[in-house]
Amino acid sequence: MKNWFLEGKDPFVMKAGEHKLLYEQITEEGWPIDVRVGRHSSATLKVAELCSELNPEKAIVIRGVPRYA
Repeated sequence: MKNWFLEGKDPFVMKAGEHKLLYEQITEEGWPIDVRVGRHSSATLKVAELCSELNPEKAIVIRGVPRYA
């Protein structure tokens, strides 16, 4: 039995992809967890960066988080 969570090959998500219900294209390769975590980390860092630019007196500092390449 394959681990859908780690490989990102959930049959329900794959079906949603076939019907163009996702924001990102998905193939039979799936979305492995390292890709998903990298994207979420990069998005979180970008939100913190933008919030800090809008409110420099309340800047959010996050260090040591790798970004999605």
